[in-house]
Amino acid sequence: LFPYWGSVRTFAIAPEQTTTISPLTYSEDPSSPYYQEMVEVYHANNDARAADGEELWIAEFWSDDIVGITFSPPARQIAIANQLIELDQSNMEKSLRLYLRLGMGLNDASVVCWGAKYEYNLERPVDYIRRLIDPNFSPILGDAVGVTGQNPNFPAYPSGHATFGGIGASVFNMYFPQITEFTDRCHEDETLFIGDPRSFDSFDQMAKENADSRIPLGVHFQMDCDEGLRIGNN
Repeated sequence: LFPYWGSVRTFAIAPEQTTTISPLTYSEDPSSPYYQEMVEVYHANNDARAADGEELWIAEFWSDDIVGITFSPPARQIAIANQLIELDQSNMEKSLRLYLRLGMGLNDASVVCWGAKYEYNLERPVDYIRRLIDPNFSPILGDAVGVTGQNPNFPAYPSGHATFGGIGASVFNMYFPQITEFTDRCHEDETLFIGDPRSFDSFDQMAKENADSRIPLGVHFQMDCDEGLRIGNN
């Protein structure tokens, strides 16, 4: 369904509100901004795997890509909402309003994001890097299940993870302005990858980390993350 998701019905936004910003101009010039974003992914991915420290933790903590093991990226925001409702001791009315707004927001944001993905049809870092920088490059995604080098099978720009994280932060800021510190425990019992809970000083900080986690994971460029977060926040 992904190639057609951009034409799915939206709930809260009109078609003219679904515009996106174009990605950087393609270039194979090592001095170009486009090439430099590829280099950033190459080093961030390799350094995270080699160091086995916080960057690997961040990459795996937000990597909701593995079918049968993790939830999907939009469902991750529902899982966070579940924790916040419990923390806030929200009543039924508030909880229902939260789920309704978050669900419609995730739907509408995905329509915008996937419409843009197939409009720009930007290749993933692995393709560019293997072609022009290192033929042996391997994204961290899939390491947890022993199938290293996995890659989402749809275009890169903009990032879906970043988009959904932005929507989540926007809705959580609206419903829980009194919560200034939050610890996400979505994967605390996971043993296949680093799922130790992570704490944040704000929902915006959480969304930004979610977005940028795709760079050390090796599956997105910075421009993908930035545009996805912008879509979600809007």
